Amino acid sequence: QILVDPRHRYTRALISAVPRLGSMADKDGPEKFPLVIYNAEVSQPEVSA
Repeated sequence: QILVDPRHRYTRALISAVPRLGSMADKDGPEKFPLVIYNAEVSQPEVSA
């Protein structure tokens, strides 16, 4: 029942994060995530391309 009808928003988010079979069929490869560098002096993460 958890997988069929998840009620908690955290459970729904976890299930939606799972890649679907065939979802990358039209892609050349996996997408790359941006590198996130944490700067303690600024206390904000910096995203580099």
